[in-house]
Amino acid sequence: MQGILGVFVANIDVLVGAVVLDPSARAIVVALCMAVLSPVMAEIGKHLPEDASAV
Repeated sequence: MQGILGVFVANIDVLVGAVVLDPSARAIVVALCMAVLSPVMAEIGKHLPEDASAV
């Protein structure tokens, strides 16, 4: 899920068409997105049942 969101954020200007991001700004936005999502996904993973991770 985190990877899908990262690809979405990296290509937001192509997908929306109205937003134009400088390549250096795009890298910073993607890094910030991943920095926020990584601990969030880890915390969510802690609360899932053991057998749910296999799905």
